[in-house]
Amino acid sequence: MASGRRKPDVAVVYSSLAPKSRGSHDLAFYLGGLLFLGGYSTVHMVEFQTSSAAKSQDEPSLVGVKVLPFFESTPQSIQECGDFHPRAKMEVLSRCQVILVCVHGPETKDCAQALRKLIPDHGGRGLFAFQIGCRHYSHLRDAFNESGNWTFEGAVGFRVVWDESGTCLGPLKHGSIVVERLSRDKADMGTKYTNLLETMGIPMLFQKTVTALSWGTMVHDLHLYAAAALGVKVDALFALRDRRMIYALMMRECLSALSTAAGQGGWSPSNQASCAVSLEWIEQLLCLPDALFWPFKRLFYRPALPKPPSPVLVDRLDGKCGDVAWVLKDLVEVGNKYGAPMPVCTRVLHLLSKNVAPEDAVATTLSLKDVRGANSSLSDSTRRLIWSILRLCAVVSALICLWMLLDTLPRREITLGDSEPPTHEEL
Repeated sequence: MASGRRKPDVAVVYSSLAPKSRGSHDLAFYLGGLLFLGGYSTVHMVEFQTSSAAKSQDEPSLVGVKVLPFFESTPQSIQECGDFHPRAKMEVLSRCQVILVCVHGPETKDCAQALRKLIPDHGGRGLFAFQIGCRHYSHLRDAFNESGNWTFEGAVGFRVVWDESGTCLGPLKHGSIVVERLSRDKADMGTKYTNLLETMGIPMLFQKTVTALSWGTMVHDLHLYAAAALGVKVDALFALRDRRMIYALMMRECLSALSTAAGQGGWSPSNQASCAVSLEWIEQLLCLPDALFWPFKRLFYRPALPKPPSPVLVDRLDGKCGDVAWVLKDLVEVGNKYGAPMPVCTRVLHLLSKNVAPEDAVATTLSLKDVRGANSSLSDSTRRLIWSILRLCAVVSALICLWMLLDTLPRREITLGDSEPPTHEEL
C-alpha cells in the first residue's frame, strides 16, 4: 500500500468478558488482529457495555499477545501502535468506514441501538454481523433501515481459542467466514468492503441464505458442548466411541429439528463454512468403532492449535455461563417448538446451565448411561451408516461396470482424407 495514502478506519465492536463468555470477545480480537496484520486498515477495538454490565477487569493484556494467521504455522505479534488501537472509545465509530459487530448474541439489539445513535446517516458505512449463533442479525438490519448505511449478514465457521500458554490466539480449526451475496443495490460499496475483509486471509463464502450456514455451523460446533459436558478436551472427545456418541446423538436431534423447521422453505442446515464433509456423514462416521474411525477423523476435525480446549469448557472453568444460552438453547427451543424430541441436547443444556463452582465444573459431567434411549438411537445411526456405505459401493460398482461395457464397444477409426479445404467459391 502506498505510504502517502490514508488507510481506512475499521472498528471491531466486542462485548465485555464478564460475566458471560469469552468466545465472542476472542473472535473479535482475532479478526481485528488479522485486519491489522493485513496492513491495509487502521483497526479500532471498541468495547460495548450494556447499562447493567460492570467494567471488565479480566481482559488479557495485549502486550506480547500473538495471533496465528490462517494456514500458517508461525504466530505473529500484535502490539498497540498507530494502526491498532485496542482500547478505542465508542465515539471513534463516527469516522469508521467498516464496522464488524462481534458482540454476544443477546446484546445485539442494545448494541445496534447504541451504534445507530453514534453513526451518522447517509455515511455509506458497512456494518457486518460476525457473531456466534443465529437469529441476531435482524436487530442490526432493523436499526439501520433507511439510514444510508449498509448492513450485511455474516457467519463465522470456526471458533477462536487460546493456546496452552495463553499467549496466542488462533482458530480451533480452519473454516470460512460467510457474507450474504451482494444484491444489486449493495454491489458497488459492498465489493469495496469485502475486498478489505479479504486482507484477513480467511476464506470467504458468499451465500444467498446465510441462515442455513449459521444453523449448520451451530450443529457442527456441538462437539464443543459435548466435550464440556463430558469434562474433557476436544481431542479426548474423539478418542473414545462412547464420548463421540454424545456428539452424534446431539447432531442427529438437531438435524431432525431443523429439517422439520425448514419445512418447504427450500433450505437445510449446511456446515459448508466449517467442513467439507456434510453433517449427515459426520454423524454416521462418529458411530464407527475406534479403529475404523481414526482414519476419517482428519476429514472433519483438524485442529490448528495443538491440544485445543473447548471454549465452552474454558468458560465453565472460569465461572462464566458461556454461549450455551444463545446457541445450544436456541437449538433446543427449535426442537420444542416443532415437536422434535431432543433428550440428549436437553440433558446437556441442563447440565451446562447449572451454576457450579469452577472447581466442580469437571466433576459435574455427563456419561452415555445418563442419556435415555441412547442405545436404540445409536443402533439406528449404525444401520444408516451401513446403508450409506452399501449405496456408495453400489454406485462405484455401477460406474465400473459401465466403464467396462464402454471399453468393449468397437472403436471407429477416423482418418483424414487427402481432399483439399474448400475454396471461397465453394463456400
